[in-house]
Amino acid sequence: MTLETAKKIYPHRPLWCLFQAHTYSRTKALLPEFSQAFSAADTVVITDIFASAREKEVSITAQELSQAIQQHHTSTHYVPVPELIDYLKASIPHNAVLITMGASDIYKVGKSLIDLNAEKTTESPSSKEN
Repeated sequence: MTLETAKKIYPHRPLWCLFQAHTYSRTKALLPEFSQAFSAADTVVITDIFASAREKEVSITAQELSQAIQQHHTSTHYVPVPELIDYLKASIPHNAVLITMGASDIYKVGKSLIDLNAEKTTESPSSKEN
């Protein structure tokens, strides 16, 4: 419902979803549902699965999750966590709506982009010269 609601509120803006799944076992068990869950987004970015300390085996990868989603949503991309900020800065349209979903502190990626944009827009020409 979150993505559908965002699309209704911002019908003329590109909707991007950044998703980080939680645990390998849950991701594998819910793979059929995940593969079809992002239809309201214009672009889906999948990043590394947030592992649980109790899981000893990697039973599915974020790349496999991304491939499953691509079967239903062609604009799906896998981006490793360390590359997210640079990827989004280079790829996301300036008027896009970005929704972060998932485990751990993935929401901080959106906050980092907001902070970077605020820094960029508040720089004055004189501050660039100093």
